[in-house]
Amino acid sequence: MGKPAKSPWLAPHITVKDIRESMAFYENAFKFTTGIMMDDDDGRLCHVEMSYQGQPVIMMGREGADMMASACPASMNVESPFNIYVYCEDLDNSLMIALNSGAKLLREPEETIWGDRAALVKCINGYIFVLASNMLDDIFDEPLF
Repeated sequence: MGKPAKSPWLAPHITVKDIRESMAFYENAFKFTTGIMMDDDDGRLCHVEMSYQGQPVIMMGREGADMMASACPASMNVESPFNIYVYCEDLDNSLMIALNSGAKLLREPEETIWGDRAALVKCINGYIFVLASNMLDDIFDEPLF
């Protein structure tokens, strides 16, 4: 078997301060869709899986929940050690929605050497999201994925 049939082989599993607040934020700011939700033995929501553009993209658990030994970057007052890269149809509109939802702008949109136009924002949990739109679909000879 290896994995559940509809799950990707690799998915980030992030720790969040408040799981319901985080679900609402990611739904509003990045247009993620909530999928699987699980409660712990005390009946408290402890795990959520979210999708983007019909693809599973991220799992999250609340601080202190089962298997969540750490806290999110915002709670630890540290910078996120990684970025979450999100392709958008319309970068400017997606950035405006994210900022209006409470994300903090870290870097204005700019063109990258790999053909994307990208901006960096920080979410309510301190994770860095790169919002990007591809400008040069054929920059690489071989597909990346």
